[in-house]
Amino acid sequence: MVGVVKEVKKEGGFAFVVGSDGVDRFVHYTNLLGITIEQLTSGLDVEFEPVTSARGPRAVSVRLYNNGRCSPGGQSKSDDS
Repeated sequence: MVGVVKEVKKEGGFAFVVGSDGVDRFVHYTNLLGITIEQLTSGLDVEFEPVTSARGPRAVSVRLYNNGRCSPGGQSKSDDS
């Protein structure tokens, strides 16, 4: 799934992304691939695997999508749009 980084809490080692389905998901720094929490910024386009945990929606295997290019208005488009 593709989405956009919504918020980054570098000191806490986590972030939130909004998927193309409109769901906010928690991201722990250990689930980042090819990017560090220090490099992650709000508005970056990302691709990830959505999962549901006992604590709510999460994103795992998070990586930059389209080289992290920020979408206009902060809204990513899926490949089928």
